[in-house]
Amino acid sequence: MRSIRFFRTILAKFPFLLTVTTILLVFTTLVDAAAIFSLAPVIDYCLDPDMRTSSEITRMAISVLSYFGIPTTLASFLVVFLGFNVLKNGFHIFAQHAILRTKYSFLRDLYLGTFEEFFNAQWSFFRTGKQGTLLNTFIRETTVVGDAFGAMARFAASIIQIILFLAVPFYLSWQVTSMTLGIALLFAWPFLLLGKVSYRFGKLNTATGNQLSTILQESLGSAKVILGFGNQHKSVDKLDGAFNAHRQATLKSQTLGIAIVNAYYPLGLSVLIVALFLARHLAVPLAETAILIYALLKVIPSIGGLAAQKNSLDNFFPSYEQVVELRQRAKELEQHTGTMLFR
Repeated sequence: MRSIRFFRTILAKFPFLLTVTTILLVFTTLVDAAAIFSLAPVIDYCLDPDMRTSSEITRMAISVLSYFGIPTTLASFLVVFLGFNVLKNGFHIFAQHAILRTKYSFLRDLYLGTFEEFFNAQWSFFRTGKQGTLLNTFIRETTVVGDAFGAMARFAASIIQIILFLAVPFYLSWQVTSMTLGIALLFAWPFLLLGKVSYRFGKLNTATGNQLSTILQESLGSAKVILGFGNQHKSVDKLDGAFNAHRQATLKSQTLGIAIVNAYYPLGLSVLIVALFLARHLAVPLAETAILIYALLKVIPSIGGLAAQKNSLDNFFPSYEQVVELRQRAKELEQHTGTMLFR
């Protein structure tokens, strides 16, 4: 699977950064889950200040606060809820920083490594290859690969979030959670099957980007000839046609990603409505129902986001494949004499 090979490549180069990022993402989700649980005492207190009909989660929270000598008041419950949310956002900032740091470390390694291998190759590598394709590889494709890492990080974060967040609703009602999760996955399945379409759009995007760079590079290199023969309008028309082709390919790629998220949103809402009716039918306490819905409100959109991120990865892979293919060709034509760069 392309995504697994891509992840292994990054893991081999940056094991420490990826491990730290994963740990931060796990802690962020765990604290977020704790914040969801801490909402139960607030709801129970507002419904019954005497706590005579409190939920099991609220009773556990009261026991913990009492153990540390903290009064079980509405103010205490709100401070705990706010504290967990502040802590969650702090972990989220560090996790995003780690993701960006790894992304640009990977991008730098890819950028300089590609440049080194190109210029360690024989002259035939440049003579037989399209200069526009080589130029586009540095201008666009390596940046797209960097974006692919960002999509991979978000994809992994969504998986971690879904797994850990599901612990909350499963603890409250495995019946409601199982049925709603099954419906949510059933709705998401058709979107996951769009990967081939997204990959095809990505191939088209890369090909039109290469063509656009080729025309631009050739026009600039032949500026004297174009001006001498008065062919400016022909060059402009040629560039305009290439740009329009690239624009259409880009619009298709980006619109597909936007469409998946927005098409899944109403389906996700319908799943939450089903969960609410099931909770009422199974007589789940009101505070626990609120937490269950709140947790599913985070999980269900993540499932839709997972489908969108998976298609984004499929769209990015043609850029990565072009970079790898050109680097492999440069290695095959490596020049064994002369000064080696970056040594």
